[in-house]
Amino acid sequence: MIDQAKSIPSPQRYLLHLAKSHPTFRIAELDSCACLYGFGIRLLATGDHYISGAYQPSSSNWGHELGSTSELEDAIGQGDSALLVIEFTTGQGVYKDSQSACVPVVDTQKTDDWARLLTQRCILVKSISHLFSPIPSSPNYKHLHDYMTPRRELWQRNEDEQKEFAFNLTGINKKIGFPRQRETIEGFAFMDLTSKINLKKPEVTYMLFEECKSSRHEDSSLDVDNLDSDTVAKGKAKLEEAVEGVKPLRVFMGSLVAYGQARQLVYKFAVKDRKFFGNTSMESEMSLLMAGQTLADQGKLVYDPFAGTGSLLYVCANWGSYVMGSDIDGRQMRGKGRQMCSVGRRPSDVLIELPRVILDKTGPGVFRAANQYGVRDKVLDCLTFDVTRNPWRRGEVLDAIITDPPYGVRAGAKRLGRKEGGKKKQILEPVKLPNGLWSHEMPGYIPASRPYEMVDLVYDLVVFARYMLVPGGRLVFFLPTFTEEWDPVDVPVVEGMREISFGQGSAQDYNKWSRRLITLEKVKVVDEEGKAKKWDAPTFVPLEADFTGMAINDGDVSGEEDAGPRKGQKLPGHANFRDKYLAGFPSSAPSTPPLRD
Repeated sequence: MIDQAKSIPSPQRYLLHLAKSHPTFRIAELDSCACLYGFGIRLLATGDHYISGAYQPSSSNWGHELGSTSELEDAIGQGDSALLVIEFTTGQGVYKDSQSACVPVVDTQKTDDWARLLTQRCILVKSISHLFSPIPSSPNYKHLHDYMTPRRELWQRNEDEQKEFAFNLTGINKKIGFPRQRETIEGFAFMDLTSKINLKKPEVTYMLFEECKSSRHEDSSLDVDNLDSDTVAKGKAKLEEAVEGVKPLRVFMGSLVAYGQARQLVYKFAVKDRKFFGNTSMESEMSLLMAGQTLADQGKLVYDPFAGTGSLLYVCANWGSYVMGSDIDGRQMRGKGRQMCSVGRRPSDVLIELPRVILDKTGPGVFRAANQYGVRDKVLDCLTFDVTRNPWRRGEVLDAIITDPPYGVRAGAKRLGRKEGGKKKQILEPVKLPNGLWSHEMPGYIPASRPYEMVDLVYDLVVFARYMLVPGGRLVFFLPTFTEEWDPVDVPVVEGMREISFGQGSAQDYNKWSRRLITLEKVKVVDEEGKAKKWDAPTFVPLEADFTGMAINDGDVSGEEDAGPRKGQKLPGHANFRDKYLAGFPSSAPSTPPLRD
């Protein structure tokens, strides 16, 4: 019995080296990739923190044990470490405490293939390696050597000791000079690697990581006061070299499976090199992270109802999806210059000269950028219409909806109609002009529009997605919010739509305000007869709640209650967002009352 137990293979654990940017998006990106390709991931450790049951005995106690996966998710989202330990399991997606127990997969060939899929899809993954070091990590090299010496099967499992090899020592938050790199690598002579060293094309690459405290920590390991002024004046590059003598917080080791390939897409789709962009174009890294949440893949149909300059369309098309976009203002999608248009046959009684067909071989701006990226055949079209008065005539046709709705930082959201109470005279359209044509048939016609309250927009977007998405389809969008007033309940709860979130959620923080990435999945709902429910098309009727001045000027500093249809309900952190932004986001904390004489 004992011999049989020893022969049972243990699951391979993997070390992920992640980009330091956007730490709150890490788990969500891993989960979307695992859901797309049909495998499970269990998070084990990051930095000094490890999940209960994942600890490996070593020569000394080290690290902080966490009792739940949610605690580990929070630790990963804080971004204190760029290294993450995982194992592949049955099921789909990243394992959560609320799910049934997952079973680790012991087939290393299969899990290596899954690891390579992560490097091909996840832009935050720099490399993936087989883990040699203990969980959660080693505090120094002596600890690592003592752990590895009796466990020679770590590097002898696939006869790696007989393959041509190379070492790669990477410093995180520090630079490591060549003399100490050589000294460190020579310390692994106990591995008895007898094959040749091949630095250009090694068969096996042994990855070493030294992680120091980043500059974000107050108690930085670098004592700048002890450096002379000349050294400090040489700039950041020279200052990093002065960290050479700083002891690392933790040390990791493994054998390379694959370097991150998807990371190159950040540079491919860089806005500064794009042929068509605007002041609201989303940066490439964030657009790729959003696109990953849609599970974009070959043959899927993805739609952006606030397309703008098309930043989200290109990245989804890059992964094989067919994409289409719309916007209430077609100028955002067309750009400047002559475009292809046709005004049709002119009636004989028209007194003005109208342009005939204008041809531009390059097409609208979105198409020009799509040609640049080689995805023009994936862009079905870009249409001009108000999403609240859309031409869709049936639902359940889209695999994903992805959008970054305008919320007033650079441009506010609009919908068709005229703002009541304005100084301009109200004109009911359509209007017949003196030349005999209707106003909306004139070239360059721009319909009247009015503000689209963010609370209405978000609710309408969720209900619209429930109608248009196929079961299992996803809605991915950014939700702007006042940081002090944010609460997870601000995301609309709609029957048939389930939120996918990890830890404290994925967010970009801008001090007083932030934008949070919301991912909702359409789930199957069964009626009383056991049939799947079919949802009606949204009506886009405003919620008719007056948010003007709430939590700003009306004395309701908490913003939690107000008269009207929302009395007793919490005011969402994104309500009246544009006015709050222009007002500088006044604090909702109660001020000290003035002293009386």
